[in-house]
Amino acid sequence: MSDIRAPGNPAHLSELIARYCAEAEETLNAAPDYGSALRLKETLCSRFQEECESSLVVNATRQYIDAVLRNRWNGGRT
Repeated sequence: MSDIRAPGNPAHLSELIARYCAEAEETLNAAPDYGSALRLKETLCSRFQEECESSLVVNATRQYIDAVLRNRWNGGRT
């Protein structure tokens, strides 16, 4: 039986993605403007990349963050 906490375990990767995405969405939605949100995105992505060895998790989180930015600020137009 595999350990769910093991870094290569798909359940572990899903948990990391969910945690990072939830944190990113909460942080970005609190940003006062699009410029601030972009700076927060870079900070979050850098931190996630340092914390996580899986490029899959980092890339999935980055894609989610981009979607949050598009949905919240219409690509920077508001």
